[in-house]
Formats: sequence, structure tokens, C-alpha cells
Amino acid sequence: MSRHYATYPAFKRHLTTEFWLTSAAALGALSAIVLTIFVARLLGHAAIGTLLETGILPMLALSYLRMLPVLLSLSIFLGIFISLTRQIHDHENIIWSNAGLAPTAWLRPILQVALPATLLIALLSLILLPWLAQKRAEFEQGQGAQRNAIHLTPGAFTESAGSGENNHQVTFIESVEAGATVARRVFVFDERPKDGATQIGVTLASTGIITERPEGERFLSLGQGNRYEYTSGHDAYRQLAFQRYHTRLDPVTVDPVAQGIRQTDTLTLLRNPSPAGYGELIWRIGYPLSTLTLALLALPLSQFNPRSGRSLNAVFALLIYATYNNLVGLSESLVAQGQITPLLSLILLHGGAFALFYGLFIGRMNPRLRST
Repeated sequence: MSRHYATYPAFKRHLTTEFWLTSAAALGALSAIVLTIFVARLLGHAAIGTLLETGILPMLALSYLRMLPVLLSLSIFLGIFISLTRQIHDHENIIWSNAGLAPTAWLRPILQVALPATLLIALLSLILLPWLAQKRAEFEQGQGAQRNAIHLTPGAFTESAGSGENNHQVTFIESVEAGATVARRVFVFDERPKDGATQIGVTLASTGIITERPEGERFLSLGQGNRYEYTSGHDAYRQLAFQRYHTRLDPVTVDPVAQGIRQTDTLTLLRNPSPAGYGELIWRIGYPLSTLTLALLALPLSQFNPRSGRSLNAVFALLIYATYNNLVGLSESLVAQGQITPLLSLILLHGGAFALFYGLFIGRMNPRLRST
């Protein structure tokens, strides 16, 4: 008994430190992979004109923060699983067992790492994710408005609408000089109110370029062309030939972002119960609960026979992780559709996962169980 008490502090300190270091390394590796994928995807959107270059970094940050609870959960699971697997491979578990430690002694260092991570993921999932979803929706809508007001896309009609009901403009260009911002063969159709009537204008120009004034107003500068104007209620139209013509790009009105379930904060979902809201809550709660349960599952899942290798055991552990997270999404859908109650969903999914941990713990670690 005295040998156990003398050994346990060193054991707990050693194991907890290794858990944190391995989890941090896993988080760094996973973050590098995810960021690389996001960067490639965002650069592709920017190349085809669906995302402004100035929006790449904000979208990268929003996308990464959106994935952070998943990355943290997977990192904690991998950190504990890899550390325990290494101990078994190097026979350190036998040394600790001979020093008087029972298999249940491994649970305390695991919980010492898993509980703070679970609390952090709960804060991210319940508070940060709805805010991120709202900001991302607003940012994407703003990006779309800026694309309509700023960009000239060759071979496509670009429409920008102003604040007036009949105030809008359609621009078409045939080509853009390589490596430059000068457009060739530009067509502009604009419609705006004038003296109680509606003025329709059609402008054809050889060149065009967007210029911005210091106060922020943007103008389309056209060169060498003709403009045709017609005002409703008049029989005649006016024709103008110009060497240089400037037309103001109407500011695009950005409508408020619709408040969806993903953008609704947790307190609002609790105050306004609905099947869809309960499903969203099950999804948000699923992140921290699955993190804690998977951290415990890493202990029995890491047990393997050193003679048979650990590859199959690692595949089995990752399969359980993927299945568990997919079931979290499935339970969200079932609750949102009213097929099961939120309480039953929590019991079946997370209670079932804890029962699996208990069964695997008893089945795989029972031969080494002894009283402390």
C-alpha cells in the first residue's frame, strides 16, 4: 500500500504531461492539414471569382474556428490513445502495475486532461459556434454584395442594385487584358428615377476600368464609346458620343441575414423550445459529451497484444470515433424531426457510449484488476 502511494504522484505527473504534449502535437498536425485544405479551397473560390482576395484570410479564420471543437475533441482522443498505446508497446504498463497501480489508476490522469478540454469545448460549442455561424453568414453576404459592386467578370452579366426601387445597373464585358484591370468592349445598362420618371440608359464602350475615390465612392470609367438615353413619357431618345465617361457604381443594399437555427444562440433555443431547436441543442451538447466519453474509451481501446501489433487496434479506435461522431449528427436529425425525445437521444447515444466503455474496460483490463 505504501509503495502505491509513493509511486502514484510520479505516475500521474508523467502520464498527464505525456497526454498534454501528445494532444498538442496532434492538434498541431490536424490544424496544419485542415488549414491546408481550407487554403486550397478558398484560393479556388478566389480564382473563379466567387470570393474576393481580401476575404481569404477572414474566411480562413472563420472556417478554422468553426472546426476547432472537432479538432480539439479528436486531438484529446488521439493524445490519450497514442500515449497509452506507446506505454503498452514499451511495457511501461507492466512496470507501473508491478509498482502497485491497478488499471483504475489510469482513469484519474485521463480525467485530469479530459475534463478541462470538455469544459473548453462546451464553451466553444454553446457560445462561440452560433456567433461564428452568424458572422460567417454576414461575411459571405457582404462578399457577394462587394463582388457585384466591384468586380467585372468577363463573359458574365453583373447586376448591382441601389437603394431605390427602380435603381439598378447591369454590366457586361467581353474580355480583360491579361495581368491588367482594363476591360475591353463594355456594355452597361442602367435604370434610375429622374424627375418623377424613369430614365433608361445603354452605354457601349471600347474600354472600361473601375476607379475609387478617397471618400470610398466607386466609378466605372469608360473610354471611347456611345451612350443612349431614354426617359419614360418622352418620344425621343438622346445619343451621346464620348472619349471618357464615368458612371457611379450604385451601392449594393445588403439585406439582414436570416436568423437560422445554426445562428441562434443557446439561451434563445432554450427559451423557445421546438423540435429543430432541440435537435440543434443535442448537436451542440454532443461535442463536449463525446469528448469526455471518447477520452475514457481511449483507455480500453489502447489495450492490445504487443506480439500481434497495434495497427488493427488503431483502425478499430478510429472507426469507433468516426461512428460516434456520425451518430451525434444522426441523433440531431432524429430529434429535429420529432422521432425521438432529446432525453432519449442523450441516453441512447452517450449513455450507450459510456456502457461500451465500461464493458470494454472490464473485458480488456479485468486480468490485471486488483485492489489498491
